[in-house]
Amino acid sequence: MADSFEEKPVRSSASKDKSRRTTLLAVLFQISWPRRLTSQEIVAQLPFYGSAKRPRALYRDIETLTGCQVRDLPESGGENLTAWCADQQKQGHLAISYDSHAGTFGLEQPVFAIEIDEDEARAFVALQEGFIPGTPYAKAVQLLLARWAWLFSTKSHHFSC
Repeated sequence: MADSFEEKPVRSSASKDKSRRTTLLAVLFQISWPRRLTSQEIVAQLPFYGSAKRPRALYRDIETLTGCQVRDLPESGGENLTAWCADQQKQGHLAISYDSHAGTFGLEQPVFAIEIDEDEARAFVALQEGFIPGTPYAKAVQLLLARWAWLFSTKSHHFSC
């Protein structure tokens, strides 16, 4: 019996591939924020999904990450979004919204948060105040700082305000 078990070919398991796909999908949503992504843009970045107009594997992976079918995801800026995001976090799911009119997906809250101390918060505020409109690179720096601030934990947000 042991000999026949050892002779079986080793295959990549579908669940292992799914874990990899869903992890990369979560990372893609995280690094793309605040930009929303269409299915086609996701497929272009993560070609595991193939080229179908509505890739079923992508929709299943979004369901795995959110615990919701795509058609049941809330709209960005929709009613009760804050409460839904808090509930998603409690359940260990991602808060991904879906704009059915534009066909775009977006992460409503970060997958992980960054803790900063008071000194780092002061440095952050100094950067914000140092790049006011009219200074070189002001818009680019403010957008970068907004992306960083999005990652701050609730406690860190209090420091940086």
